[in-house]
Amino acid sequence: MKVSGPSLAYRPMASNTWWTTWLKQIAGNNTVPDLYSYHLEGGLTDVDNDPQYTNSSLRTLLRQYSLPERQVHVNEYAAQSEMVPGGYIWWISRLERYDFLGMLGNWLGGTQLHDLFGGLLTKKSNPASYAATDYAAAPGYPVYQYYNLNMTGLRTNTTGSTDRWLDAYATIGSDKVRILAGLKVHTGSYALAVQGLDAVGYAGGSVPVSAYSFDGGSIRTIATGAASRGSTSYSITKNAITIPISQTTNSTGWVFEFPVNL
Repeated sequence: MKVSGPSLAYRPMASNTWWTTWLKQIAGNNTVPDLYSYHLEGGLTDVDNDPQYTNSSLRTLLRQYSLPERQVHVNEYAAQSEMVPGGYIWWISRLERYDFLGMLGNWLGGTQLHDLFGGLLTKKSNPASYAATDYAAAPGYPVYQYYNLNMTGLRTNTTGSTDRWLDAYATIGSDKVRILAGLKVHTGSYALAVQGLDAVGYAGGSVPVSAYSFDGGSIRTIATGAASRGSTSYSITKNAITIPISQTTNSTGWVFEFPVNL
């Protein structure tokens, strides 16, 4: 049986004595777990509440205590305010980049705690009624459904925005390149640069990109699924295209698809 630890609700940081005491202990008596686990459910603007930060901070601590690297399991991720399509996609993108296992946090209580799939399901009549059985998909459900069923093939390299609000996860399938892009509860104008297009058969000209949005700002609402936002041809410059993202709500998540041209 594999074991994990320390499963703290605090991030791995040199300033956290819970972490440093535990690391010293497992190094001293050789009780290193199979997985390192911790929560990432801090504040929206906390720099350390981010796999980009903790991937580095944990490695530094492991080197300090001469401990081996292990699979990381973020056993609760996303604050309640982040449970919107854009937020879900941001977390998916971060977890994929660093090969972290992740378990979505569950902020519901009472009978809803084990009734509504961590906020990915709602009910048509009354989500708070445990007796009601008219389940329906909440806005996050189609995001994870698309991620599970459509993001297949080869995972590509991606980089989040320098301000840390936007991130993306992309795959090259046998038929299409698919990109999930999401801002973590934020608005503004952004640009998604897609580079290395010759790898999927584009030597020049333009690329026809179909856009879809995942909408919905509350886990109580019924999901509408991926809404078509039309198709646009983007001219290739230096083996790349730039897809603009105009984020007018702090909840919308995005999908961009274009054909593999091999």
